[in-house]
Amino acid sequence: MLSWAAAAENKFSHPIAKAIIDRFEQLGAPIPETDETKYAVGYGVTVGVEGHIVHVGSARYMAHEGVKLPSALEREVERVHDDGHSLIMVGVDGALGGALELKAAQRSEAQLVIDGLRARGAKHLAIISGDHDRPTRNLARKLGMDRYFAEVLPQDKARYVEALQKEGRRVCFIGDGVNDSIALKQADMSISLRGASSIATDTAEIVFMEESLEKLLEIHDVATDLQRNIKRSWRMIVGANAVCIAGALFGNFGVMHSMVFNQIGGLAAVANGLLPLRKAARLQHQKDELAHFIAEHSERAL
Repeated sequence: MLSWAAAAENKFSHPIAKAIIDRFEQLGAPIPETDETKYAVGYGVTVGVEGHIVHVGSARYMAHEGVKLPSALEREVERVHDDGHSLIMVGVDGALGGALELKAAQRSEAQLVIDGLRARGAKHLAIISGDHDRPTRNLARKLGMDRYFAEVLPQDKARYVEALQKEGRRVCFIGDGVNDSIALKQADMSISLRGASSIATDTAEIVFMEESLEKLLEIHDVATDLQRNIKRSWRMIVGANAVCIAGALFGNFGVMHSMVFNQIGGLAAVANGLLPLRKAARLQHQKDELAHFIAEHSERAL
């Protein structure tokens, strides 16, 4: 069952496929060859493996493909969901061959990122998931999310994003799967990361070059600093022009005075706009010094 499931999921990069393939690789066996794959977004995948028609996906996908599920499976599904886990069904030639139990694992940096976003003023954090209610609810409670949406079909994720927008919220959506592409397009800001599906990285406005969300806090800080810098530049320009206007009305300013103050304001704004480059150069210099220090002491240790 595991080898056929791995064969079916071998061409995909979503988390469930990765979990199945990682577990199969522990067996040290080659993945069986498959014929043309039929993939139903958000439901499952069907392939031909070693002369058998194999379906891998949710119970909903099995029903859609005409795979009969035994009544005893309902009790097992309840038990798995009570534990906060999920079941991936493996159908073989129209009948249930087995099921794989998946335990939801949060990213190691997830809690750090969520706490950091809270500290930076994030007002509403939500999970939009195609998983069942109980695993999603348990994960949302563990991470301290404000809200969660479970059992969401791919085409409905964008609708939930739109619902949040209609509540007056500016939505940043983070996703890495094929199922997330429509929601990434709908959101005010969309982020994906390295290792995500190609359609997710093509759709997202920002793509992290690491398979981690830690950069989310850094990019928030960079954006906040940039916004402050732009506002400061505008104040410099407006302030200089306000002096020109006041001088012309009350101080007998001539054309030359106005030109001088206008240029002072513009040059001050330009200098202020260059501050992030100076900061970046300083940080790079510090990194270079640290790298040199580590390399030097490594040579001494050897």
